[in-house]
Amino acid sequence: MKLFKKYGLDILFNDSNLDYKGVFSYDIDYSNIINDNFIVQGICKSDEYFFISAYSKDEVNSRVYIYKDEFIRYVELDNNSHVGGITYCDKGYLFITEKNGKVNCYKYDNFIIGEVVPVECNINISNELSGNVSAATLYYYDGCLYVCTCSYIGRMVKYKLSFSDKVSFDKYDVYSNLPACIQGICVFKYMDNLYYLFSQSYSKTKSCIKLLDSNFNFIGQYISSFIGIEGIELDKSGNIMGIFEKNICHSVLFNISMLRGGLKSSLEKKYYIYGDIHQKKIDNIKKRTL
Repeated sequence: MKLFKKYGLDILFNDSNLDYKGVFSYDIDYSNIINDNFIVQGICKSDEYFFISAYSKDEVNSRVYIYKDEFIRYVELDNNSHVGGITYCDKGYLFITEKNGKVNCYKYDNFIIGEVVPVECNINISNELSGNVSAATLYYYDGCLYVCTCSYIGRMVKYKLSFSDKVSFDKYDVYSNLPACIQGICVFKYMDNLYYLFSQSYSKTKSCIKLLDSNFNFIGQYISSFIGIEGIELDKSGNIMGIFEKNICHSVLFNISMLRGGLKSSLEKKYYIYGDIHQKKIDNIKKRTL
């Protein structure tokens, strides 16, 4: 599978850091989540299972649905947060976004059998970012946790993690001026260079997957005919699995080689406008809680 084909680079994508995820070979039917009146948000893959986080507008506790070829079980969480992002850490943890910028951590071995065992974790992007923020999505890669906002200008905090009887961070970096309306993120390396994939959507705007280099320069994008893309996950061969909260009940498989071309100014403007609307919602929620 050719990476950056438009740029004439005749290379085969393979990130050995993602070997445990294998190669995605099927789509996930998550119609059962919709039938339960829950809304899909984040997706991640361990060496054995797929996980999809979902919330309910009825404000009951949020859930994580577990799949292996087919649905296995759901796990009810200890909160009713939007749970916009979920990611697997090969140290034996699952990270899931919560309210007000907080990130929760759970023991993986307990979680897959239906037991919610919280792990002490001090990650909260509201401590590192100014203004009112929400942790929209996140991704674990190579010892670091990347946590993003969804706003008119995307921001991200990269935490260098340490593990003991709790999960903490040794240092962090803040990045701004990222794409608007970020809904999902994946991080990978090629030829020792770091790259970022961001999914974007909001309301009825078209879904987009953007590829940026380590300095957040735009390389290419894929605009999907489906609306409402949320979380994305990446396998070692460059396959990107996306899930959608609107008008579709199964995951969709893309590939990095599908990303092409320049930015579409009309779409970027819509993302900016909707990102501003979303930020105002976050600001209003914060005002009501003061």
